[in-house]
Formats: sequence, C-alpha cells, structure tokens
Amino acid sequence: MAMKLSGRIKIARQHLAQTIGRKVSQKELGEMCGGWSQNRISNYEAGTRTAPPADCQVIANITGVRIEWLQLESGPMLESMIKEKQTYYKMNPPIIEWHEIDNFLANPKDFDFTGKERSPFAINNEGAFAVVLPQLSAYRYNPTKIAIILPIEKDENLTNQEVMCRCKMTGEKALKFYASVFGAISLIDPAKVFPPITLEQDSTIEIIGRVMIKYE
Repeated sequence: MAMKLSGRIKIARQHLAQTIGRKVSQKELGEMCGGWSQNRISNYEAGTRTAPPADCQVIANITGVRIEWLQLESGPMLESMIKEKQTYYKMNPPIIEWHEIDNFLANPKDFDFTGKERSPFAINNEGAFAVVLPQLSAYRYNPTKIAIILPIEKDENLTNQEVMCRCKMTGEKALKFYASVFGAISLIDPAKVFPPITLEQDSTIEIIGRVMIKYE
C-alpha cells in the first residue's frame, strides 16, 4: 500500500534523528529548514496541509533522504540504497503519446523509445510510463499536460486517488477519481462531470494504473 507524503515526511525527520544520534523535534526541524514554525511541520506530518514541491526539496536536503522518494515515493529512501547496476528502474521514463499506451502496456520492455523525450522524474518501476494528455484532458487539467502512471500494486487502496481506466470493449481511456460510496466503487470525472462510471462485477472498465504526478 502506498505511503502518504505526510508519513514520509515524519520518517525523514526520524531518519535525521538516527543520523545525528538524538531526537529531532518538529520545532527543531522547522528551524533547520529556514525558520519554519513547528505548526508548519506538524501540519505536513499530520496531512492537514500538503507540502509543496519546494518545501519537500528543503526537507529532503536537511534530512538526507532522496527527493524522489520523499515527494513521489519513487525508489529507495536513501541514495546509498540504489544499486550501481543501471536498469530501466532507474531511468526517467520516456514520454509516450496517448495512442501508444496500449502498445506500451502489452510489452513495456520491448517498446521502442527511440527519439522520445524523458520525464524529469526518476521512477523505480519498470511498468511506469509518462504520457501526453490528449487535448481535451490537457484543457481540463490546465496547465497540466503530462501524467506519470504507476502500475497498481496488489491490494493497493485506490480510494480518493486519480487513476487511468480503460474500456475493455473500445479501448477508450480516461483519467478518473476512484471513489467508494456506500460500498459501490465509482470512477468520477476530475472535472466533476456526472454521472460517474459505477463499477459492477461484470464491468467492462479496467484500472490501468494510478496517477503518480501530473505536470506541465
């Protein structure tokens, strides 16, 4: 199950404490980060506020954890945990087009990435891919234009997460929010366009993966 950003920030503070051999309070970490208040760190760790990318970078620098792990849960927590062998897992995934998704999913390792630009985010998962959103989606998610999709882990809790789904009959794909309401699973349009797609046992809708991050 994916760990929330709030939990990773707390673990980063605990790692710093282990590194220097003493307890590091939220107040002290805030001071180390440039005079932030204790409430700021507390809110980040409690999940009542989401740390923006710039703050994640500061916390990563101070605590010694990898920014990719802290912000995106990509790869190991520490640089020292990364094996020297270069594999796809350490690559910044190439950015594919929307119409190429099915070909990639059919055989990720044999997909032709020649001439493809790469995502700025290093992903520790060979099934992950970055994709250019179609014009309609790009408009809805403005100013976002690219999304990174991670494969679904076994027993992963997708509630309130954005996912990519595909119709088994037509191959049509879309990004939706995965919600559970009164025991029924619904896929809701991020633009709040209703009605949502409700998943039944014999549904032709399948979940391809979850959205890790979207960026311009």
